[in-house]
Amino acid sequence: MSAPKRPTQLYDVAIVGGEFAGVVAGAVLARRGLRVLHVDDGRDRPDREEEGFLLPNTPDLLPSPRSLPALHALIDELGMMPQLGRTIVPHARGLQLVLPDARLDLPPQEEERTRELQRAFGPGGPRWWQELQSIELPIRPWLEAAALLPPKSFFEAWKLRGPARRLQSAVEGEAPSGPLMDAARDLYDLLAPAPKSTIGLARTLWPLLSLPCHRPSPRLWRLLRAFISSHRGDLVDPPAAIERIEVERGGFAGVRFTGLTVSHRARVGILALSPDRAAELLAGSARRRAEILSQRLVPAARRLTWNLVLPHRGLPPGLGTLALLQLGQEPVLLSVERTRDAAGKEVDGLFTVTATANFSIGTERDAALAELRATVRQVLPFFERHARHESVWEGTPMRYEVADKRLLGIEGLPLAGPLRRTLWASRLSLPGLGLEGSLLSGLRAAAIAQSWLEKK
Repeated sequence: MSAPKRPTQLYDVAIVGGEFAGVVAGAVLARRGLRVLHVDDGRDRPDREEEGFLLPNTPDLLPSPRSLPALHALIDELGMMPQLGRTIVPHARGLQLVLPDARLDLPPQEEERTRELQRAFGPGGPRWWQELQSIELPIRPWLEAAALLPPKSFFEAWKLRGPARRLQSAVEGEAPSGPLMDAARDLYDLLAPAPKSTIGLARTLWPLLSLPCHRPSPRLWRLLRAFISSHRGDLVDPPAAIERIEVERGGFAGVRFTGLTVSHRARVGILALSPDRAAELLAGSARRRAEILSQRLVPAARRLTWNLVLPHRGLPPGLGTLALLQLGQEPVLLSVERTRDAAGKEVDGLFTVTATANFSIGTERDAALAELRATVRQVLPFFERHARHESVWEGTPMRYEVADKRLLGIEGLPLAGPLRRTLWASRLSLPGLGLEGSLLSGLRAAAIAQSWLEKK
């Protein structure tokens, strides 16, 4: 819905930005009875409408809730377990790896997966899987008990250093090598935009490789926004432009929209956007603090997504619904799903192919797109004659390099915001953990915002 001409009441929390972590925080706070405003600036949505189609900005990829405790805790608190349980669909063939000299599936069934690995790589094929599992096992209980992730202050980070060092000594070792582990690292690079971390690698990949799933549209992001709206929250969609973040006595006071004379006021602000975007909406010392954070998080790559809409006869036999293509200089993650119209309904006979890759900041867009097309053409050789629609989407910068020392190689943006009564809820708070980092960041921001409001 568009921004109302006048706010009907003071909000408890305003979520500014479209990152998934912010939507998580908003849904949890709405479930706990707080009045929430979510302002989507249109930059981090999971999909977009174009020529009557709803096109994914990234391949649809979810772990099974039972394999990711943070996801399970979220949907359990929201009471959405039955709904998601009926709609989350496992990828029947798991993740498909398309290598220059081999193509293999990683099905969720252990016996089938072992046979497939041995067929492709001999008796030593399953070794990398066992190594990844041996790293993941001690990490899971630590993360489940780490209520301070992401840390809000230096003191909280200091409290975590001792357990973090012990965990690191327990899991860091000689990493397995070979084509399978190279594929695992490439997939991690696409899902968790951070420098390589053994802990991040295991926690990001294990839930997805053990049972990768997808949820037909509306995606989880849209589902959580609908949950906010159904619990007395208000949603502001583009093109309602954000003019600035309102500041009062050095603290967050609300959001002002272009063309409106009255701001939407809130007692706490959660920033679900990048520091450089936040700096555009702030002024004075708060803007300088956001700019300093932006300088610490130096983007090393950007994400490019290419969508194809084509009939079933345009899909080659043997291509799975989820594949990692290692056929060019950059790995490409590809998904195939039913095409949906702008209302989210399936279009008979059409499928949407979504291909995503990260390219270095210095790569020109045309060159990156040409490489992406060339890689996909090796598995879809005749897409031009079948394509009903093509589209390109360039996402926000990915693979940030964090200048400071990071906890276990997974810590980035601090949780405390640039203003009093503000918090960051962003994948950049725990960039090395992928989806789990966004979930933990959103849940932690919601808990702290609630405690602030209770103190008031």
